Amino acid sequence: MTFKITGIALFLLLIFWQVIIYKQIKLKKWLDWTLSLIMGGLTARMVYLTFFS
Repeated sequence: MTFKITGIALFLLLIFWQVIIYKQIKLKKWLDWTLSLIMGGLTARMVYLTFFS
């Protein structure tokens, strides 16, 4: 993934996460953990692309 695609994916996931929080939707524990891992992975990828490439 390039820097732009990673940035767009991270932005869309953040918007999705804020809608979940705003609507107070309760997620199952495994789904919450999965979204957290995806967010962490995208953030790590963004940091990698920013500083190391």
